[in-house]
Amino acid sequence: LTDGEALARAAGFDSASYNLFIVAFPGMSFGYSGKARVGRAGVWLNGSFGSSVTAHELGHNYGVHHANLWQTTDGTVIGTGANVEYGNLFDVMGRGGTRAQPIGWFKSRLDWLLPAAYTTVSADGTFQVQPIDDPAAAGPRALKIVKDATRSYWVEFRQLYTTNRWASNGAMLNWGYNNNTGSHLLDMTPGSSNGANDAPLLVGRTFSDTASGIHITPVARSASPPGMDVVVKRGSFPG
Repeated sequence: LTDGEALARAAGFDSASYNLFIVAFPGMSFGYSGKARVGRAGVWLNGSFGSSVTAHELGHNYGVHHANLWQTTDGTVIGTGANVEYGNLFDVMGRGGTRAQPIGWFKSRLDWLLPAAYTTVSADGTFQVQPIDDPAAAGPRALKIVKDATRSYWVEFRQLYTTNRWASNGAMLNWGYNNNTGSHLLDMTPGSSNGANDAPLLVGRTFSDTASGIHITPVARSASPPGMDVVVKRGSFPG
C-alpha cells in the first residue's frame, strides 16, 4: 500500500487529495482477497477486483465492521451461542454480494438512514417498514427496538431476494450495538438444514424475547408500496 501510494504520488495523484483510494495488485499468497482500514481511507485488493469484494472493503473505509450471524447452540434464537464472522447472507458486509445492501443499523451509523427514515419503537403498535434495499422508498425502512443497555433489535424487509421465499415473505432481525462493532443476524429457524437462508421471521409467526419483554410479528406484506406490516408488543404475556 505504501509503495502504491508513492507511485501514484509521483504520477501526480496524491492519495491525500482523495476521500478514498484503492491499491489493487495481482494475487499474492497473503491469505485474503481484500483488506481495508476501518473509518479511514485505504483498501488492498489482492487479485480480487470484483464489485463484491470492492464494495465490502469500501464499507470498512466508511466505518462499519462485518455483518455476522449469531449461531446458537441451545436450539433457541438468541440463547447461548457464538459469533459467525461474515455470517449474514443478506449484507455486503457479510457474504451477501453487491445486491445485499447494508442492514439498517449500519446505514444509520453512516447517516445513509437518518432518524426520520426509521422508526424507534417506544410503544405497542403496528408499523410498516418499506424495503431497506429500495432507494425510492418514501416511508420508514427499519424499526429500532431497544433490547438492553448495549443492544437493539433492527427489523427490516428486503425486496431484491426474489428467489428466496423466506426473505420475500418475512422480516429480518439483526442486533445492532451501542458501540461500533459487527452486527448479528438472528436466525429464526436455528439448526435447520437451510442454514441462514431461512433466517427471516415469516408473516404470521412471532419472535419473543421474554427476558426483555419484546414480541415481534410480521402480519402482512403489501405490494404497493412494497413493505411489511409488523406488530410489536412490549411486556409479559402469560401463556
